[in-house]
Amino acid sequence: MMRKSLRRFVVNWEAVNQRIIKMNLNLYAHKITLFGVYGVNDDATVAVKDQFFEDLNEEITKVAAGREVIVMGDLNSRTGRRGNCKVVGPFGEDAVNDNGDRLIDICSQMEMKILNGFFQHKDIHKYTWVQPTRGLKSIIDYVIVRQATKLKVQQVRVYRGLSCGSDHHFLRADVAFPVKGSKDKQPMQQQQQRQGSQEQEVWYNIESLEHPSVKALYRQRLDEKLGDGSSGTTEEQYQFIKECIHSAAKEALGVYKPSHKDQRPYWWDSEIEDEINLKRQKHQIFLSSKKAEDKVAYRKAQSKFGPPTIRNISTTVNACMNRYTKLRRKLAKKTKNLDDKSLMLFIDWHKILSVL
Repeated sequence: MMRKSLRRFVVNWEAVNQRIIKMNLNLYAHKITLFGVYGVNDDATVAVKDQFFEDLNEEITKVAAGREVIVMGDLNSRTGRRGNCKVVGPFGEDAVNDNGDRLIDICSQMEMKILNGFFQHKDIHKYTWVQPTRGLKSIIDYVIVRQATKLKVQQVRVYRGLSCGSDHHFLRADVAFPVKGSKDKQPMQQQQQRQGSQEQEVWYNIESLEHPSVKALYRQRLDEKLGDGSSGTTEEQYQFIKECIHSAAKEALGVYKPSHKDQRPYWWDSEIEDEINLKRQKHQIFLSSKKAEDKVAYRKAQSKFGPPTIRNISTTVNACMNRYTKLRRKLAKKTKNLDDKSLMLFIDWHKILSVL
């Protein structure tokens, strides 16, 4: 199915066989060949599997090198996950079946990539087929493109809210079509690596660098890891240097998990902390005794940090503004009723408001 507004972009289409349909589109100055595929079951005979994957490989081979290729559908293949692989990403599932190995071989030969595993999502946004009664789930629906595609695939994820009478979940791919002739020649592989590798923030004991021995150890570890450097593209050199710095810092400085105290605002001091601890103590006393006097004491301590303080500030600022406006009107009229006391008061209010 496709939107009516997109029909004008369709050049032609062809039903290759019962399991493969092909459509050629000219969309936003991009020539695209789109394949809709329904793969054979993994428990099918070897002859049936060989015939299906040979047909799929043959149809992809027929597509001209200048055209974009998008393969979508239920391929009944489980491709697992792999690190540092151009075909399969690191965020897939663990299981791999025979159909998955066959699909990976075709993608390796045709220099294509299976996009599902290159985007990190929760499991509910990752598994395309779920059988709750038997506790089964798998990724068998895929979106596949060329490794050197010029299309900008922003994400591939499952949407569970849509239902069409199937035990499969809706798989969506967000694709941006860059303007032809754009100067952005960044390979898609580098783009997906940045989007998919969501590194966790690491905190190191930077204060330990104040000790000369720790500083010398860090320098030694960093020199050992950098060695003679790394050859390659600018992106590869950047990744190499970053990994060396993190590894040396982890060995020499150590890693620590920041507490909530490290995230306190700049105006936090010991006086505020003592007041908060006092409020907590009074709250515990009130909870254990349930006495009226303990409740009054707790409310009094709470009023220093609650909404009443905000109301007091708001009332003070409004009073300042009202007085300030009246004094400005007197000055504008150049009345003789403005004495020295009112003038000094006007200057004081002006200073207060300039600070606020």
